[in-house]
Amino acid sequence: MNLAYLVVVVVAIASVVAYEPRPHRPAAKRRIGARGTLALGCACLLSLGCFAALLFLDERAMSQQVLLHPQPLLAWQVWDDRAPPMRWLSDVVLGIALVQSLALLVAYVLLRGATVGMVARLLVGATSLTMLVLAMTSRTLKSADLFAYAGIARLGLGAYDPRGAFAGEYAAINHYWGTPMIPDVYGPLWTFLSHAVYMSGSGLTRVILELRGLEVVAFVAIIFALRAMKYGDEVVAVFAINGAIVDQFIRDGHNDLFAIALVVLAFPLVARFPMVAVLLVAGAIAVKISFVAVGATVFAAEASRRRRLSFFAAAVLLGCGGSAAFAGAAYPNAIAEVSRRVMEDGVTHGIHVLAIVAVGLACAVALWLRRFNAGVSYAHIALGLLPIPWYVVWGFPYAMRAGFAATFLVSLPFVLSLLTMSYAFTPLRAAIFFVVVVAALFAILHAWRSGRFGPAFAARAQSRES
Repeated sequence: MNLAYLVVVVVAIASVVAYEPRPHRPAAKRRIGARGTLALGCACLLSLGCFAALLFLDERAMSQQVLLHPQPLLAWQVWDDRAPPMRWLSDVVLGIALVQSLALLVAYVLLRGATVGMVARLLVGATSLTMLVLAMTSRTLKSADLFAYAGIARLGLGAYDPRGAFAGEYAAINHYWGTPMIPDVYGPLWTFLSHAVYMSGSGLTRVILELRGLEVVAFVAIIFALRAMKYGDEVVAVFAINGAIVDQFIRDGHNDLFAIALVVLAFPLVARFPMVAVLLVAGAIAVKISFVAVGATVFAAEASRRRRLSFFAAAVLLGCGGSAAFAGAAYPNAIAEVSRRVMEDGVTHGIHVLAIVAVGLACAVALWLRRFNAGVSYAHIALGLLPIPWYVVWGFPYAMRAGFAATFLVSLPFVLSLLTMSYAFTPLRAAIFFVVVVAALFAILHAWRSGRFGPAFAARAQSRES
């Protein structure tokens, strides 16, 4: 894990000292044409095929795993980190992820600056819908987080200080999260939503499917927000058919996408309805406290520094104050307890702190000066307790403000696959990490020798890739 933090720090520093922003020049509109539509269809099919292949490989790889919760609807299989690693699978999955990113790149190139017809949009929509259906009905999980969410759903506010074991089908939660289960580290907004899901239907399968459904709502909301911000079809497409996002946040059901959606929804509203944007950012903070930094990018659209800081302070006070009002001291106590359990070794913890400081300073620069650096988008992984791969996506709002949204989305499948902890750390993965670090160090050295250290941050608060 300390290697992941090292990569984050080095790449972030390299981008700060070596990044040279280029002015955005919108391309002239052109017709996509029949051949372009056919090529787009092939890219969509390739992206869908890669996603389906990953689902198939995961299901085959889990043949030795414990089968949980046999029910008529679904039988859950959850990745067991104690199982012997399959080294061949690790490299195959990484190769498929690279193909996914290439398919997204093709779709982006075809749609950028083009007049997109109904057929092309239907292709993208059908591909996205098929991915969502496959993810919603998949019985395999690479992470047991959905079981933790189900436990939170059942306990409600009691999840901040859980006691005893679950009975019946819910006993699967204790298999993965201990007895009693690990305390709830999420804000009260997510706890209330999860409990509302449980109240609507008590079966474990139904709860898990409805929790996945919440992430589908967030996924669709982000697409509408991108449209409202006048992003081009190419950016909407590389989000909608992005297998990495669907895999992490729909199939595995990580609740981060819900918080990200609240932040992204605030973007088109902050200019005309700033108080609504404040409430949305406060809601994201009430889902995950780390979104104090993520939500700061929302208010960079405001020209007045005083208003930017005032709106941000209001969002933080509402989010943190609301969390304290509803959850009391139990919430910070739960975070402290989980932090103690996952405490890193001294070297890793030091690198982690350095990475947090780097990202925090970048977000402060964004809020104070309305300046952004594209490379910081990837460094948001450092804001979590551990370098969990899907935390990289926390940087998507920042990437949007930095005019880096499309590049960020296209790279996600490969980046997330490279950082994943579900597969063996093979020589190929080690070699790629080495290349990334060495390339970043050379970028820093080149900038140092040429006497060029700026402009490290570009003033692009209003920019869009369209």
